[in-house]
Amino acid sequence: MLGLANDRRRFGSPRLHEILRREGLVQNHKRTERIYQEENLSLRTRKRVKRPSHARIVQAGPAGPDNGHIESFNGKFRDECLNQNVFLSLHDARRTVEAWRQDYNQQRPHSSLGWLTPEEFREKNITCNPVGTTNLQVVCAVG
Repeated sequence: MLGLANDRRRFGSPRLHEILRREGLVQNHKRTERIYQEENLSLRTRKRVKRPSHARIVQAGPAGPDNGHIESFNGKFRDECLNQNVFLSLHDARRTVEAWRQDYNQQRPHSSLGWLTPEEFREKNITCNPVGTTNLQVVCAVG
């Protein structure tokens, strides 16, 4: 069984049992499973691919600063700003990121906001958001 398991690494106990049964070496699947476990021949399980469910539920909007909606922004920030620029100094990086932030908030239309810029969306919905703004704000630590 060890030689067969080494040759066929992705075969589990049931399939190995079937091959051994065809060769006339075993007849009881319980014995095959016991030997399989004693020899530590368990398969490495592959990560299961998550399938979308049939019933779609609309996700709630962001409730705090550490949520999944920020991941979309992080990808855009990386692709559109960080991967496109070479920073020569900390001052240069701050200047470049601030210019990108201004463009992101005032020029770039967002599909999630009905193709409005965040600034246009904030002005249009100022009564709906009295606590804060929808703009991305960069906070730099002075050091």
